[in-house]
This record gives sequence, structure tokens and C-alpha cells, in this order.
Amino acid sequence: MQFFIAPEQKKFFATNLFIEFEELFTPKELDVFRPYQKGRDLVRENKEIKKVLWSSKFYKMALMLLGKKALRYGFDEVLFLSKHTKSGESVEERSSIDPLALNLLVCLEGERERREINDHFAFPTKPGDGVFFYPTLEWSSALSELEQSQKFLLLSWAEPKARYKMNEKDRDTYYLKTLGYQFGETLRDICHPLFQ
Repeated sequence: MQFFIAPEQKKFFATNLFIEFEELFTPKELDVFRPYQKGRDLVRENKEIKKVLWSSKFYKMALMLLGKKALRYGFDEVLFLSKHTKSGESVEERSSIDPLALNLLVCLEGERERREINDHFAFPTKPGDGVFFYPTLEWSSALSELEQSQKFLLLSWAEPKARYKMNEKDRDTYYLKTLGYQFGETLRDICHPLFQ
């Protein structure tokens, strides 16, 4: 399924730094993530996840929203969030990839009541729904809206010339060393493909 991004959606995104889309993932795509309760860079261990996350619909939407010609895969992460989650930082502040360009947060499990769209970040409401948002946007104020724990997928794209950096706030800061990276190195196409 292809998504069309209307000019008013681009304007909303440019003004508010986030935008939600319903039914980004099909039920079949959601099923691929069911066995995973947590984990980072699942594209490296599961071909079906790789097929879903590297599909053209997501990166094309990201390119349209940002008005860019290319983005690099940064990382993916399955996580549980609730109103009790401690987070006072943006995704960019806790990432070892710099600079990030855009994030997509997709609800994998759990549901909550839909609220009126306004000008502050909101988590996706039901499985399959997703929110594109800038990596610098802090989401901690929206955590209070999560009445129960929900399972999410965070997908991050980086700028084409992004680098691997030491970041003690990233609990997986040494992970890319297992792929042969050194701190300060530019991300390579073999591990972090460029989408255009």
C-alpha cells in the first residue's frame, strides 16, 4: 500500500515536528514483530523484519516529509513504554549515530483512546499506527497519556554522511563495534544503506 502525503500534512509536520498516520503497518507486518519483546537492529537477525522496515513505503514517506533526496538507515528498536517510563531526552540525545534525520514510532501492541490532534507530540493510538517525528523532539511529556504499557517500534533514519560516535547515554553505544565500526567513522552502505 502506498501513502500519499498532502500539502497540509507536510505543513503540519513542518510546524509541529511530528505527524501521525493510521494503519502504516498491515496486520501481517505487525505479526513479524510479535516474538520480540525488545531488541535493537532486528533487521540484522530477521529477514522478514528487514523486508518490512526497508520497504519503500516508509523511506519514501520520510523523504517526502523532509523534502530530502536521500536518508540512511540508522537503527530500529522494539521497546515498551508507559507513563512510568523515565525519559527526559530526545532520541538524538541518546543515540550513537549523529546526526539523525527522522524517526518513526509505530505501535505494535496495546491500544488507547484517540485524542484530538493538537500541537504537541502524541504516541500512536493502536497497532499499526505510526508517528513520524524529528529526533530532537522530546517525548517525555506525552508519556503521561499512556495508561498502560504499549509495545512500540522505533525506526530512525540518519543523514547521508552520519557518523558513529561515543555516547554514554546510549545503552548500546558499543554495539556498532561488533560490526567493525570505530568511533568517528562514517556509516557504511553495507550496514546502514542509503535510501533515495
